Amino acid sequence: MLIQCTKVLLDKIEVKGSELVSSKGYEQFPHSFMAWHANFVTINRRKAIILMNNETRYSVVIYRPNNKDYSKIKDLIYQGITEALRMEGVRKEVIDAYMAKAGKISFSKTASRSMVAKMNNAVREVEFMQDYLDEETKIQRYISIVTGRLIQNCGDNESFYPIEKMLKCLSLVYGQDKKTAAIEVLDIDLYQLKIQINLEGHDIWRRVFVPSTYSFEHLHNIIQTVFDWKNSHLHHFVVEKAEKRPLKIVMDADPEALEYIDPEEIDIRQERFVALEEIFPKFSEII
Repeated sequence: MLIQCTKVLLDKIEVKGSELVSSKGYEQFPHSFMAWHANFVTINRRKAIILMNNETRYSVVIYRPNNKDYSKIKDLIYQGITEALRMEGVRKEVIDAYMAKAGKISFSKTASRSMVAKMNNAVREVEFMQDYLDEETKIQRYISIVTGRLIQNCGDNESFYPIEKMLKCLSLVYGQDKKTAAIEVLDIDLYQLKIQINLEGHDIWRRVFVPSTYSFEHLHNIIQTVFDWKNSHLHHFVVEKAEKRPLKIVMDADPEALEYIDPEEIDIRQERFVALEEIFPKFSEII
């Protein structure tokens, strides 16, 4: 796997010029799919390493790295890419096959001005969606889901979505090893949920299947859709825990939600950072 770094990132991870390899041969698929551009940036006064896949423009973010992290940057890159793809529901064996085909990480300088421009655009997209950067974790789980669904232009009035191209490329690479055509690469656990509300004395409910990797913000949007609610609603989710403080999962757009909740009595988390798979295996009912 080739990581093409800006000078500022090469200085941070202390890779010497003699250790750099040539990027020649990584311009076309499938080799371009095994290469990523990487930059070290500051977002809202926080340091971040942003990776962008050369072929698909899919982005991965390592947030708030410290000095010790630079010495294990290869492990963090593997972990970041793996975590992002698992959040998308990509099968573990497909990820393993991609990592095996990409091989050990080596570093080089950035490529053409065109690739640098694409990387800079990826940085701008992360900055624009920075509300999805979780301060509590280094390997970001949700920002890639958001930026991977921002449309990209590729000339001649053509465009694509990074996640769609990523899945297509993964299926082609994995399918080649199996000597078959492109195959399905996703393996997503689904939760069957019964969502019930009381409306003017009537119990109204819907039954839906929701991917386990979705956040509670995603779940709220699904609830809005299945009940045909056109406008936004103030809301929160409450998880009752035996012999422990209840957990309240709150929306971010309500300025009073965090101000008036006593953290000594209730655990509080923001809905965009809580995955359904963290809650539903342990608790069967959410209010």
